[in-house]
Amino acid sequence: MTPTRAERWLQIEDIYIALEDLSADDRDLRLLAVQPPELAIEVREMFRAIDAEAAAQRRLAMEARQIQPFTPHLAGYELLDAVGSGGAGVVYRGRRLIDHGSPQPVAIKVFHIHRSGVAEHRHFVRELGIVATLDHPAIVKFFDGGFAADGRPGDWFCSLTGL
Repeated sequence: MTPTRAERWLQIEDIYIALEDLSADDRDLRLLAVQPPELAIEVREMFRAIDAEAAAQRRLAMEARQIQPFTPHLAGYELLDAVGSGGAGVVYRGRRLIDHGSPQPVAIKVFHIHRSGVAEHRHFVRELGIVATLDHPAIVKFFDGGFAADGRPGDWFCSLTGL
């Protein structure tokens, strides 16, 4: 009796799970013994696709680290140090400088200079709108946002935080 599609995927999943912690060479050796051979082919293709995706993610992460963020001087704020980065930009720990009283800790997201086109600015404005409406104890509160004063790319927003 031919297995159903669901049964076939369960077989593929079982084989995948059994081999996922092995090196590519060891996986290939073990896949030679899998019967029927069509299952081995599908599992091998899954590993190739997943390995290719992982390589692409590593490449994107390396490229993101090589892109230097535009770090504007933001009136009323002091950028202290970067706490994280990704494809869109860098998040800094900073302080909101107050005339009277202690500086308030803030998180400031500064977008990468390569994200400076019209579509990116629209995305930034949309993200600001979304962030400004969020109200949850586990999410920092939106406080301020804007564009670089000199017209160069450098969209940013900040949130009051306990960083």
